[in-house]
Amino acid sequence: MSGIRTCYRSVIAAVLVTACLPFQGAVTLPTNSVCSIAGQNAAAAVDHHHDPVRDPTGAVGADANGGAGVVVAVLDTGIDATHPALAGKVVASINFSDSGDALDHKGHGTHVAGIIAGGAGPDGTTVGIAADCRLLNVKVASDDGMVTTESLVKGIRWAADHGADVINISLTVTGSEALAAAVDYAWQKGAVIVASAGNSYVPFVSYPAGYPDVIAVAATDDHGQLAWWSNTGPWVDLAVPGSRILSAVPGSGWERKSGTSMAAAYASGEAALMVPFVPDLDGDGRNNTEIVEALEEQRGVH
Repeated sequence: MSGIRTCYRSVIAAVLVTACLPFQGAVTLPTNSVCSIAGQNAAAAVDHHHDPVRDPTGAVGADANGGAGVVVAVLDTGIDATHPALAGKVVASINFSDSGDALDHKGHGTHVAGIIAGGAGPDGTTVGIAADCRLLNVKVASDDGMVTTESLVKGIRWAADHGADVINISLTVTGSEALAAAVDYAWQKGAVIVASAGNSYVPFVSYPAGYPDVIAVAATDDHGQLAWWSNTGPWVDLAVPGSRILSAVPGSGWERKSGTSMAAAYASGEAALMVPFVPDLDGDGRNNTEIVEALEEQRGVH
């Protein structure tokens, strides 16, 4: 996911201006950083940290609109499509979990979806990073938040076959050949695949974030530093705000949640904003490589 950043710099600068994204440059993480297969949203007690450049109000996308025509698949615990901030945004739903429906009984998937595409928040400002995009609700996790590798594989392939430009995976599972093949399948179809790095800060690569064609996302605090609970390591690609992020929860509610889940959603929203603008510079018929490079210019780690 690196090596051609320099030739993209002028293109990236234009894209970031067009999409109303600040160019912040790369984040330097500690040399002794480690990684994890941790679960999500483990840092609920962390004080509110957000991106002070994009988010002076505390809502993740206060000044961000866009992503019209872009489809983002949310592979999670389901989405409450009746939430006012998400009404009309979910264009298709499917359930690969052991739950009886594609609804969100956990609250995680709705929160993730709101960060990506939410409309007006409780104070009237736009909550979603790419508020004009459309969502695929791909339920792969059960109502207690548990997910199997098999259900995730099915979800990735379904999302790729149903036109997902961006696939957000704010969860971790055990890696497998089938999972690696599903990631490659989606990548070859042009999808940008974003996954959370995990929150336990233990020295293991998490999956699917650890695969080469997945953008692995760590979380930062309001000082632009790695959040103390966020996993990282040489396999992590981006460091993105993920602490006490305000977003939707089922039942028309709002909550602040923390985790690399939230950071991955933030990065997926930014990827969605870039989809219409980033050109296919290498001539392979898709622009996901170029979008990854653009995101690494903006949020990449050293």
